Amino acid sequence: MEKPHKKTDVLNKKDSSRLTLYGSRGFTLIEVIMVIILMGIIGSTAAMIIFQGARSYGEEEVRKDLTTQGRFAIERMAREIRLIGCNVAGNNCIPSATYITTMGLTELRFININIEGKGFRLDGSGNITLCRNQTVCAGNEDILANNVSALTLEYCKQGETSPACTASNTDVWTIIANLTLTRDNQSVNFRIQVHPRAFKW
Repeated sequence: MEKPHKKTDVLNKKDSSRLTLYGSRGFTLIEVIMVIILMGIIGSTAAMIIFQGARSYGEEEVRKDLTTQGRFAIERMAREIRLIGCNVAGNNCIPSATYITTMGLTELRFININIEGKGFRLDGSGNITLCRNQTVCAGNEDILANNVSALTLEYCKQGETSPACTASNTDVWTIIANLTLTRDNQSVNFRIQVHPRAFKW
């Protein structure tokens, strides 16, 4: 036969259940709001970091693409300009209107040493094109680069320096090309100075 519990045991059980009830209570409204605010701050900071990283990556990819296009275009222009033909007179080989048919600010056309018509121009669509005709470019061109915002050609006599170049197609010694490619607020600049290797005085 079990002995009846003491009164103190009953009281102790009630107190412990009371303690358990109060110890497992939920969060207050203020605590929940504080957690939401803190999570919002952390989330906003993380989102800004991710956004900045993505934007930097995108800008770098644009610059990389522009650099690749610009380098290809400027190297091809240099290679073709070196091959401009000339009139031979004795030991000299001088430029002439026969070989350099157009010398413009954004267009150059000529006949090379292999008697092939060539040239370059900036078209109305922002492309640098390689012409395969010394008299007309339209309809007979290859695109070297797009996204071109500026092309400036300068023609210097022997001993002249940019930007004070005043050469004509009968006394040009070096040709300078300044090229700018732009896309999504990113710009890349290129500059070459080329002396046609056939020119001798």
